Amino acid sequence: RAIDHNNGRMPMAGLGTHLRLSSLRLRGTLSRMQKVVNVDGMPTLEIDGNDVVLRPELLRSQFVIE
Repeated sequence: RAIDHNNGRMPMAGLGTHLRLSSLRLRGTLSRMQKVVNVDGMPTLEIDGNDVVLRPELLRSQFVIE
């Protein structure tokens, strides 16, 4: 939700602080999450430089969430 409330983009440092995760743990967590949500190669959750990018519209369409 934190990423979504920040217009789909959030600095990794801010997200790590929000989730109370170290940089190393955050990267590992994001990597695992990408394997789950990036179905068929769709870029639902990405790391763009130092930012985490979430595309909620893709997430909703991929998993039929209303």
